[in-house]
Formats: sequence, C-alpha cells, structure tokens
Amino acid sequence: MTSGDRNRQWEQLESRYRKNGNSRKNIKACKELFFEGKIGGSFDWDSILYLWPDPTLEGLQKLLDEVITDPLTDGDFETLQGYFCGVLSDYFCPIETQDYYFKATFGEVYDPDRVFPLRINREKEHRKLTYTPNNIFQALAFYFNKYMHFNQPSSGVLRFNMGYLESLLPHVDPCFFSVAEIEGR
Repeated sequence: MTSGDRNRQWEQLESRYRKNGNSRKNIKACKELFFEGKIGGSFDWDSILYLWPDPTLEGLQKLLDEVITDPLTDGDFETLQGYFCGVLSDYFCPIETQDYYFKATFGEVYDPDRVFPLRINREKEHRKLTYTPNNIFQALAFYFNKYMHFNQPSSGVLRFNMGYLESLLPHVDPCFFSVAEIEGR
C-alpha cells in the first residue's frame, strides 16, 4: 500500500469519525496509531488491526506477536477471517490490499484444509480456517453487491477472485439458495 493510499484511507476514516461525533482527542489517538503505531488510547484488538501502520502480513504478525497481548477468542478468530474476506472495505482499505489479504488467507481456489496465514495468541502452529463455505460466499456476495449497486470502489474483492468463487460454489450448502428456506425464516 502506498503512502498516498494510506493518506486517502485516513481522510475517509477521519471524515467518518467526525460525522460520528468522535472527540478530537480520540481522532488524534486514532491518527497516531494509524500512521505511527502509537497506542495512546483504549483500543480493541480489531481497531488496532485496521489502524495498524504496517498492513503487510509480516507487520500484522508482529502486531499479533508483540502488541495484542490479550488472547483472541474463537469468535475473534472468526472476526479476523471476516476482515480478510471483505470486511476491511468498511474501513476504506484499498481493494488491492484486500485482494492481497484474501488470497493470502483463502488462496486462489477453495481448500477445506487451508490454514490461516498468521499465527494468533503466539501459538506455534497456524490455525485451520474455520470460516465455512457459506460464510465466505455470503461475505463475498455482500461486498460485491456494495461494489456493484452502491458505487463503493473499495468493496467487491470477489471481482478479482472469480476462479475462487467457481471452486467454492460446490461446497456452499444448497439450502443457502433455497427460496423455501429463506421464506421460512
């Protein structure tokens, strides 16, 4: 990610923070974390993740090893997988960076035995992905819809991963596509 991409991303985040009524002190702390890695406030692990100044896998591994000291729960691990399946577009992460994370996490084709590219909780082994084919499909479709219908260029990592989609679909539960199932909810 270029410094220009980071600056644009920060401008969008800052605008959102201002619209949401965040204090100047809070915005300053977020900016320091975003550009310098300085944690000068109370941040949840996932806020630190999307604000972290080194968004490479190596930088994120360092973050998980040295900065985020509280253990991540299984639910947090699910959230982390979701971030790399399109959720980062909600934080104005450039689409090219999202594609990098998606491919590093989920691969070029669906693999039910794939492991997460980062170690969490300072574990020696990489964890097996727990995001189900339905979870992956739902996230890809949701963010692709935001790209197509709501003109959100930072959304829609699926557009770079159609081969992945083709390999994923046979693993998605057919009930996911059932009108009867949807109407029965």
